[in-house]
Amino acid sequence: MSPNEAAIFAVLILIGIASGFVSASRSRSLFSGLVAALFVAILVTGSIVFLIAFFEVSPRSESLADSVGSALGITVLYGIGSSLVSGLSALLSCWVTFKSRGPV
Repeated sequence: MSPNEAAIFAVLILIGIASGFVSASRSRSLFSGLVAALFVAILVTGSIVFLIAFFEVSPRSESLADSVGSALGITVLYGIGSSLVSGLSALLSCWVTFKSRGPV
């Protein structure tokens, strides 16, 4: 694993842990916390991938629609793998945080 890949992996795990912790600390039930943590982790990761893809594709595209379409395609393809990392770490972080709070 290259240093760049290790850095990206670490950032994805941190995004997941942060979203899981925040969701668990604000939710009343474990299920709603898990759903919120998963949603936030995927949304944040997808937004970051979309922005990076958009600015990479934009100088080579002829129109805004081409740039957005290409960025959305890249986001779907790369977002699946990155969401697996951030989503699983968000679920784990939310579960651990919620269980450590004790009965609510």
